[in-house]
Amino acid sequence: MEELSNFVEGYVTGIFVTNLSSVGRAVSIFLLDRDRDNFVLKAEGVEKFIANEMREQNIIDRINVWNAKSDENSFRQILTTLISGKSEYEKLDDAFLPLIDQHIGAVRDGKKILIEIEPVYGVSVIILARNVSLTKQNNAENTLQ
Repeated sequence: MEELSNFVEGYVTGIFVTNLSSVGRAVSIFLLDRDRDNFVLKAEGVEKFIANEMREQNIIDRINVWNAKSDENSFRQILTTLISGKSEYEKLDDAFLPLIDQHIGAVRDGKKILIEIEPVYGVSVIILARNVSLTKQNNAENTLQ
Protein backbone atom coordinates (compact mmCIF):
# COMPACT_ATOMS: atom_id res chain seq x y z
CA MET A 1 0.00 0.00 0.00
CA GLU A 2 1.18 3.47 -0.81
CA GLU A 3 0.11 6.43 1.27
CA LEU A 4 0.01 9.97 -0.06
CA SER A 5 1.25 11.65 3.11
CA ASN A 6 1.24 15.22 1.81
CA PHE A 7 -2.58 15.14 1.86
CA VAL A 8 -2.84 14.49 5.61
CA GLU A 9 -4.85 17.42 7.00
CA GLY A 10 -5.65 18.48 3.42
CA TYR A 11 -9.16 18.75 2.01
CA VAL A 12 -11.48 17.13 -0.50
CA THR A 13 -13.12 20.11 -2.18
CA GLY A 14 -15.24 18.39 -4.79
CA ILE A 15 -16.13 15.22 -6.66
CA PHE A 16 -17.17 15.02 -10.30
CA VAL A 17 -18.44 11.83 -11.96
CA THR A 18 -18.65 11.47 -15.75
CA ASN A 19 -19.32 8.77 -18.31
CA LEU A 20 -16.68 8.95 -21.02
CA SER A 21 -17.20 6.79 -24.10
CA SER A 22 -13.49 6.04 -24.43
CA VAL A 23 -12.76 4.94 -20.83
CA GLY A 24 -16.15 4.32 -19.22
CA ARG A 25 -17.03 6.03 -15.98
CA ALA A 26 -14.50 8.51 -14.59
CA VAL A 27 -14.32 10.14 -11.17
CA SER A 28 -12.36 13.35 -10.53
CA ILE A 29 -11.68 14.24 -6.92
CA PHE A 30 -10.49 17.77 -6.27
CA LEU A 31 -8.01 18.06 -3.40
CA LEU A 32 -6.02 20.62 -1.47
CA ASP A 33 -2.82 19.27 0.07
CA ARG A 34 -1.49 20.50 3.40
CA ASP A 35 0.38 23.31 1.58
CA ARG A 36 -2.95 24.37 0.02
CA ASP A 37 -1.89 23.39 -3.50
CA ASN A 38 -4.71 22.18 -5.79
CA PHE A 39 -4.68 18.64 -7.18
CA VAL A 40 -7.04 16.42 -9.13
CA LEU A 41 -7.08 12.70 -8.48
CA LYS A 42 -8.65 11.22 -11.61
CA ALA A 43 -9.81 7.61 -11.80
CA GLU A 44 -10.76 6.20 -15.21
CA GLY A 45 -12.46 2.92 -15.97
CA VAL A 46 -14.19 3.09 -12.60
CA GLU A 47 -15.94 -0.14 -11.69
CA LYS A 48 -16.95 0.58 -8.11
CA PHE A 49 -17.25 3.89 -6.29
CA ILE A 50 -18.53 4.99 -2.88
CA ALA A 51 -18.56 8.52 -1.45
CA ASN A 52 -20.45 9.35 1.70
CA GLU A 53 -20.73 12.09 4.30
CA MET A 54 -19.76 14.96 1.97
CA ARG A 55 -19.61 18.12 4.06
CA GLU A 56 -18.70 21.75 3.58
CA GLN A 57 -15.21 20.95 4.92
CA ASN A 58 -13.83 17.47 4.24
CA ILE A 59 -10.57 17.02 6.10
CA ILE A 60 -8.36 14.14 4.96
CA ASP A 61 -6.77 11.75 7.44
CA ARG A 62 -4.97 9.75 4.74
CA ILE A 63 -5.15 8.58 1.15
CA ASN A 64 -4.32 4.91 0.63
CA VAL A 65 -3.44 3.39 -2.74
CA TRP A 66 -3.31 -0.37 -3.35
CA ASN A 67 -1.84 -1.78 -6.55
CA ALA A 68 0.20 -4.75 -7.81
CA LYS A 69 2.91 -4.06 -5.18
CA SER A 70 0.43 -4.32 -2.30
CA ASP A 71 -0.21 -7.24 0.03
CA GLU A 72 -3.77 -8.44 -0.62
CA ASN A 73 -4.39 -8.86 3.11
CA SER A 74 -3.94 -5.09 3.52
CA PHE A 75 -6.89 -4.30 1.25
CA ARG A 76 -9.23 -7.30 1.51
CA GLN A 77 -11.45 -5.61 4.11
CA ILE A 78 -11.80 -2.30 2.23
CA LEU A 79 -12.58 -4.14 -1.03
CA THR A 80 -15.13 -6.26 0.82
CA THR A 81 -16.82 -3.08 2.07
CA LEU A 82 -16.81 -1.58 -1.42
CA ILE A 83 -18.37 -4.60 -3.09
CA SER A 84 -20.74 -5.97 -0.44
CA GLY A 85 -21.41 -3.04 1.88
CA LYS A 86 -20.25 -5.22 4.80
CA SER A 87 -16.88 -4.98 6.49
CA GLU A 88 -16.14 -8.60 7.39
CA TYR A 89 -15.07 -10.95 4.59
CA GLU A 90 -15.53 -14.07 6.73
CA LYS A 91 -19.20 -13.31 7.46
CA LEU A 92 -20.29 -12.68 3.86
CA ASP A 93 -22.85 -14.58 1.89
CA ASP A 94 -21.04 -17.10 -0.35
CA ALA A 95 -22.29 -15.31 -3.47
CA PHE A 96 -19.94 -12.35 -2.80
CA LEU A 97 -16.74 -14.34 -2.23
CA PRO A 98 -15.88 -15.17 -5.88
CA LEU A 99 -16.50 -11.55 -6.95
CA ILE A 100 -14.31 -10.16 -4.18
CA ASP A 101 -11.57 -12.71 -4.93
CA GLN A 102 -11.75 -11.78 -8.63
CA HIS A 103 -11.18 -8.09 -7.82
CA ILE A 104 -8.39 -8.92 -5.36
CA GLY A 105 -6.68 -10.85 -8.16
CA ALA A 106 -7.11 -7.92 -10.57
CA VAL A 107 -5.45 -5.52 -8.10
CA ARG A 108 -2.69 -8.05 -7.37
CA ASP A 109 -2.12 -8.50 -11.15
CA GLY A 110 -1.95 -4.73 -11.75
CA LYS A 111 -5.15 -4.57 -13.80
CA LYS A 112 -6.96 -2.39 -11.24
CA ILE A 113 -6.09 0.13 -8.55
CA LEU A 114 -7.93 0.58 -5.26
CA ILE A 115 -8.01 4.04 -3.64
CA GLU A 116 -9.38 5.01 -0.24
CA ILE A 117 -9.65 8.52 1.16
CA GLU A 118 -10.08 8.27 4.93
CA PRO A 119 -11.50 11.38 6.58
CA VAL A 120 -10.82 13.12 9.84
CA TYR A 121 -14.14 14.78 9.14
CA GLY A 122 -16.43 14.63 6.15
CA VAL A 123 -16.33 12.56 2.99
CA SER A 124 -15.06 9.00 2.86
CA VAL A 125 -14.22 7.74 -0.66
CA ILE A 126 -13.40 4.29 -2.05
CA ILE A 127 -12.71 3.73 -5.77
CA LEU A 128 -11.81 0.64 -7.80
CA ALA A 129 -10.57 1.64 -11.26
CA ARG A 130 -8.31 0.65 -14.15
CA ASN A 131 -6.24 3.87 -14.14
CA VAL A 132 -5.61 6.55 -11.54
CA SER A 133 -3.59 9.74 -11.91
CA LEU A 134 -2.80 12.66 -9.61
CA THR A 135 -2.22 16.02 -11.27
CA LYS A 136 -1.24 19.31 -9.69
CA GLN A 137 -3.38 22.19 -10.93
CA ASN A 138 -2.23 25.75 -11.32
CA ASN A 139 -3.53 27.99 -8.57
CA ALA A 140 -4.70 30.74 -10.89
CA GLU A 141 -8.18 31.88 -10.05
CA ASN A 142 -10.70 31.51 -12.85
CA THR A 143 -13.63 33.89 -12.95
CA LEU A 144 -16.78 33.69 -15.02
CA GLN A 145 -17.82 36.79 -16.91
